[in-house]
Amino acid sequence: MRKLIKIIKLGRIYFTIPGFLIYLSGSLLSVLSGSDFETKKFILGYLPLFFAQLSVSYSNDYYDLESDKKSKPTIFSGGSKVLVDNPELKYISKLLAISLTTLSLIIATIFTLIFKINYIFLIIIILVNIIGWFYSAPPIKFSYRNLGELAIIINLGIALPIAGYIVLSNNLSFGLFVFTIPFAIYSFVFALNVEIPDFEADRYANKKNLISNFGRKTGYLIMLIINLIGTMYLFVISFIEITSKFIDYKINGYFSLLPFITILMTLIYYIKIKINSTKLIMFNISSLLLFLVFNNIYMYISIRLG
Repeated sequence: MRKLIKIIKLGRIYFTIPGFLIYLSGSLLSVLSGSDFETKKFILGYLPLFFAQLSVSYSNDYYDLESDKKSKPTIFSGGSKVLVDNPELKYISKLLAISLTTLSLIIATIFTLIFKINYIFLIIIILVNIIGWFYSAPPIKFSYRNLGELAIIINLGIALPIAGYIVLSNNLSFGLFVFTIPFAIYSFVFALNVEIPDFEADRYANKKNLISNFGRKTGYLIMLIINLIGTMYLFVISFIEITSKFIDYKINGYFSLLPFITILMTLIYYIKIKINSTKLIMFNISSLLLFLVFNNIYMYISIRLG
């Protein structure tokens, strides 16, 4: 029983929460655009993404074992430490990662064929699994080659909202492109947040990313600038009314002030008071999750009132 608990802990299932919220956002946009919300398609469409994300937790802990020995685990960074303390589970971790990836691809293929889903969905699932596997795995090892942030942006901020939209609408649109850009921006912010606590461990393991290259203080400044760009983008497109018949992006812009203000405050605290960066990062990530939740609630209310 204890072994099973450790294996479950290794999967860090809570790591799938941001992905689910983003996938839900894409589906809600599809409904706002005129599609019906079909629960069966929504759930079956999410399952391949869920298994792909879960696979990453197991494969990352397997391939990042050395760096995890020096890291301090948090909810969203530093590994689970399960393999550090229980190296005998390494084989199981890799086997589960492979099994989950395989399951993701099988379900996606069957779902695409049975429900006649646009093949772009299947391509997305294949891409997500490839990027997820090689995030830490050789020979590509994105997270070791200054490509970790880009991998997270693609898998979290681009693939998920598009997949959520296609599952219900079965097509793409210009409105979806406009809608996806903020998710890419805030996924970048999320990526930097999860890298900050691992600064020392990443340098020890020779991982190359923005934080290990330039340090925590610079990382906070970059996050603040990127967040400001996200807020400005939302307000600008609300004023030029690109997709005003679906969403009032000004509302999303107001919501985006939450992570912006939070990151500004954590930057000030980090510089002036030198509070533990891990604790500060949890405030930042919580604000990003609340931003997603508020956006989804807003879209749901818009659907109900529409």
